[in-house]
Amino acid sequence: MKIQIKTFILVVILLISIGSYLYFSTPLFYDKISLEPIKIYYGVSQGDVQKVSVTVSGNETQQSIASKQKYPIRYVKFKISNLFKESWNEFKIGYENFKQEINFWYMVGDGSEMYNTTKRLEYEKNNIPDYLIKASFIKNGFVPVWSQVWNSQPTMSVIIEPFLKQTSYGIWEREYFFDTKFSGTQLNGETYLTAEVKNMVLGKNWTTFGADLR
Repeated sequence: MKIQIKTFILVVILLISIGSYLYFSTPLFYDKISLEPIKIYYGVSQGDVQKVSVTVSGNETQQSIASKQKYPIRYVKFKISNLFKESWNEFKIGYENFKQEINFWYMVGDGSEMYNTTKRLEYEKNNIPDYLIKASFIKNGFVPVWSQVWNSQPTMSVIIEPFLKQTSYGIWEREYFFDTKFSGTQLNGETYLTAEVKNMVLGKNWTTFGADLR
């Protein structure tokens, strides 16, 4: 009887040791990571129509039209406030040659300004988004961007999933890349095409923790 108890205790200790080893020293119980794309689209309605020549066969060409992004994006910056859990985060975008800003700010009695959220929501309701930002860390996959709202309100907030995954004990990792392949997507019956972005920065404060992904 005593031998059986000792054997049982030894087996339990062995199982605990194996379990501890697998938990602390291997990625068996943790998330696996894969390369995740970050992609930005612009709405065709916000593009410039351009005439292009398309080769049909041999030297024969025919005229067609294509859409080009009207306002090139200088940068998109994500401010990641918490890398390890779902949280509210900020992001902002800078445009080149943007000339159609709508002012949603108004003066209050003490001389300061307040942002008119009601007018902004009305604008969003009556206008399709100019851009879509798509990334796995954004909750529900993508966030629509109305550029006029964006320029009147320097930063916008969005809920993101945990930015990093725990891949083994004490180690958090994630792989992202900026996807520039030419392809389109649909939202509410509208067509969006791949947008041109010169710089993308991911950071805990706009300038650190990140990389310029070209």
